[in-house]
Amino acid sequence: MPRPTCQLNLTLDVPTAEYVEEIAFSVHKRPSGVGRDLLLERLELVRAGWNNEDDDLKEVLKEVCAMDADGLDKLKKWMKKNG
Repeated sequence: MPRPTCQLNLTLDVPTAEYVEEIAFSVHKRPSGVGRDLLLERLELVRAGWNNEDDDLKEVLKEVCAMDADGLDKLKKWMKKNG
């Protein structure tokens, strides 16, 4: 088992901790810095009115994250038109 590099990794299973490290190093941050950034983004969503327990919205966000560039472009155009 790899040695944890930050306190965040102590609460994650090994594959998840390694994935967090991969994300962190790709943006030249420590894993704890990425964890802090993700927490701040989540807090911003909550302040904007997002119910953190809304599983339907979480599913929608996951689907949006999985879209290719063309799909995202179409969604942005639709949102501008209907938003």
